[in-house]
Amino acid sequence: MAVARARWAPGVLGWALVATVVLGVGTSVVSVVEVQRARREVDVLVRTADRSGFLVGEIGRDITRLRVKAFDRLLVPDAEESDAEERFATIASGLDARLGELEQLLAPHERTAWSRFRPLVTDFRGRLDIAMAAVRAGEVAQARGILLDEVRPLAVSMQDHLETLARLNQDASSALLSAADARLARVRAIETALGVGLVAGLGVIWWTALHMLARHRRQLAEYVARIERSNGDLDAFAARIAHDLRNALSPVGLIAGTLREMRDGSDLVQRMAGQLLTSVRRCKGLIDGLLAFSRPERLPDDGAVASVPAVVRDVLEEIAPLAARVGAAVDVETADVAVRCPPGLLHLVGANVIGNALKYLEGQPRRAVRVSVRRCADGWCELAVEDSGPGIPEESRAHVFEPFYRVPGTAVAGTGIGLATVRRIVERYGGAVAVESEVGRGSTFTVRLPAVEVEPVARTAAASAS
Repeated sequence: MAVARARWAPGVLGWALVATVVLGVGTSVVSVVEVQRARREVDVLVRTADRSGFLVGEIGRDITRLRVKAFDRLLVPDAEESDAEERFATIASGLDARLGELEQLLAPHERTAWSRFRPLVTDFRGRLDIAMAAVRAGEVAQARGILLDEVRPLAVSMQDHLETLARLNQDASSALLSAADARLARVRAIETALGVGLVAGLGVIWWTALHMLARHRRQLAEYVARIERSNGDLDAFAARIAHDLRNALSPVGLIAGTLREMRDGSDLVQRMAGQLLTSVRRCKGLIDGLLAFSRPERLPDDGAVASVPAVVRDVLEEIAPLAARVGAAVDVETADVAVRCPPGLLHLVGANVIGNALKYLEGQPRRAVRVSVRRCADGWCELAVEDSGPGIPEESRAHVFEPFYRVPGTAVAGTGIGLATVRRIVERYGGAVAVESEVGRGSTFTVRLPAVEVEPVARTAAASAS
């Protein structure tokens, strides 16, 4: 059932995300397309309505102008004939052009009114031409009769038809504007519906995400509890194994110490006893290192303080046989400084760092180690171990503090947990460890721990072993 829910939740989340994206894109596209379409239609409608209204008005004025010019020619027969005829022709030409343009802009429902209006215009133009011909022939009475009895009623009728066309045009514009408003209302309705869908999709996404997060938190809590139980069992097992190993090594160490103290023992026995005692100490150190590495959160934190010079002195005494074996000179420079760390763990740090420096000197043309302890101005204690060994390749420097990592090509024996243990202990007590190295010229390991104020201790004298 839990597996089915685990598979169902990501599927719903994915589909809800897809649907939300589709709804969001659809909302944007529909809004943009419909709004642009309505805007274009309204723009065309406004331009057409403006132009149609303008043409209707100009046609009415042209009809009036033609009548006025005809009456002027009648009333002033002695006026310059060519100028009058030219002005009459200009007005008539403008009227024809506007009639043709208006006909192209008419809507289908305006064609009926136009079909009744257009013959009146033709009749009007014909009767004006007859009246103008009578004026030119000097038949003033005939021309007056045509203008008053025939042309004037036609002009009145045409004005009525023009008003009808203007009213139809205005009605059409109102209808189109109403249609545009209705389309915009539909767009708003669609946007509202898509917005509701978008909010619903987001709600599903958040609900699913929170549901998955809560489920993952419960699973994580279960895993942590399970791991803590396993770690507790491993701690108990490791402590038991360490206790048994120590008990097994203790008699061996006692026997080796006894053999070394026997005055009647041969040199061979003394030498083998020393080697055996060294091996026992090394095994105990390895056990301590494994325990410290495997249980960093269990390291003591009881406010213990360690004198760094004293720890360095003890470490040098312990590894003096190693320094003698590789023929290394060890120079020591210490300051009266202490750190917040149990002495036993600080001893383990120093033994690993200084011991590594000595181990890798074997076979080198120059074999020297320099150990320096100083109090920094920023409140830190710095333990630096510099050697003249082979150095560490650049690609390996970032990995030397990783557990079980060994620099490729190294022939020195080891387990690969020494420096990893150093880093765990140092970081557990608020410090840091770093390395600087150059192939062929040696390495410098620097351990930094917070310094504490204690009673001054005796400065450790410089020591050397060869």
